[in-house]
Amino acid sequence: MFKKRFLPIFLSIFFFQTSNAQYVMTNFFPPQARYLLGAQFGLSVNNSLKTQTFPIIDESAYIYTPKGNANGQVLGVLAGIEFPVKENYLLQLALKYSRLANLNVDGTVYEGADAQSADEFSYRYNISSQQLMVESKLLYIWKEKYYPYLQLGLGRSVNDARNYSVDYPIFLTFSPLFENKSTNAFAYSLGLGVDWDINSNCRVGIGYRYLNIGKITLGAGRIDDVPIEPTLEQSSASIHEVLAEITYLF
Repeated sequence: MFKKRFLPIFLSIFFFQTSNAQYVMTNFFPPQARYLLGAQFGLSVNNSLKTQTFPIIDESAYIYTPKGNANGQVLGVLAGIEFPVKENYLLQLALKYSRLANLNVDGTVYEGADAQSADEFSYRYNISSQQLMVESKLLYIWKEKYYPYLQLGLGRSVNDARNYSVDYPIFLTFSPLFENKSTNAFAYSLGLGVDWDINSNCRVGIGYRYLNIGKITLGAGRIDDVPIEPTLEQSSASIHEVLAEITYLF
């Protein structure tokens, strides 16, 4: 998915930037501007999972209740530029690719005409997401080596929901099964943290990022090959991330 959608865009911009580096540096940024490459990794929590109730289908209602949050991992890489904007402040502008993985959703589905006759079964599915974003980062220079910062990012997200399964006695009852689906959505992020110098070219840091990746949805549902509506979805997925990062400037 990344190769088809994001890799050509990322490489095109990267080669454009490098082939026109001297022109851009000379005409748009102050002489103190520096290029940067960075990597981020950490943990993510999706806390926007909610109970969903489907209307009665074949005299049964279906209530899907997630068990807590979906926890996973995040990995990101970025390339950009850093320059001073006023005394004691630096601004970074970067193109960033990041991926969320292993956000596994587990829950219980209650099936039946009423609460007294309902059966309950465990269900699960997997969520992953890729984002390509333009990111800005405002850093304050403190004691010459520490850099508290605020971060803002805007871009697009490709969200995948797949591998839905449910544990039920197949010869005793029917339960909806859902197809895999990818969704494109607007994404934005807000963050804060602190970086510090290891040497004149390398920084490390820790931070928090709030990321909204838009809609996540499974595909069409079926009961015994008969299509049904609606499907399991999150209309606006909110992700909280704790990140470690390393940045190289040159």
